[in-house]
Amino acid sequence: MSADPIVVLIAFKIQPGRESLATQVMTSLIATVRKEEPACSGITMIRDAADPARVLLYELWPDRESYMGPHMETPHIKAFKAQGGDLFAGPPEITFWNTVASV
Repeated sequence: MSADPIVVLIAFKIQPGRESLATQVMTSLIATVRKEEPACSGITMIRDAADPARVLLYELWPDRESYMGPHMETPHIKAFKAQGGDLFAGPPEITFWNTVASV
């Protein structure tokens, strides 16, 4: 296991007309994760400049297991997933990355 955190990229496609609400819900979720989950060392939400319905979360976790295990079992993530069908056009795409270089 490397000393660098793992980068988790989560790509969402928001339902048409739900961009503002989905962004608010995600911003609230990010605040909760950062407050209640010390294993997470950062989350950045970015939006596609050409398509505001495409959103990407850039998250830093110590390892894949921390993200897929305890994080996914928290009440706030379970509630968010239950609400997802109303806000998103399908499930998110979740990928895991290792840092190669940082400037």
